[in-house]
Amino acid sequence: RRDIRTHVGDLDVAAVPCGFGRAIGNKGGVGLRIRVYDRIMCFVNCHLAAHLEAVTRRNADFNHIYRSMVFSKGQSLYTVAAAGASTSAQALKNNPNTNITTEEE
Repeated sequence: RRDIRTHVGDLDVAAVPCGFGRAIGNKGGVGLRIRVYDRIMCFVNCHLAAHLEAVTRRNADFNHIYRSMVFSKGQSLYTVAAAGASTSAQALKNNPNTNITTEEE
């Protein structure tokens, strides 16, 4: 929206392949990180193996995407104040008390 354009920034993207050898193929995930006002949001979209018999593979690929996705751009003055959000998100990934279920558990 035009009325919040000046409050949007710090856009960054990332991609994690899950195809053959986790390097090539048409499977994987892409992510978009964006700041709106003082909130940082992350959107992730995945294209994973289809069909019921591929549930285990899908879960493993999702876990790989979730744990491997890294945004490359450094922090600006706007994101320094919200740096705790990124650190908190990383801590949640490694916290056994979160409600995130993976194939490893």
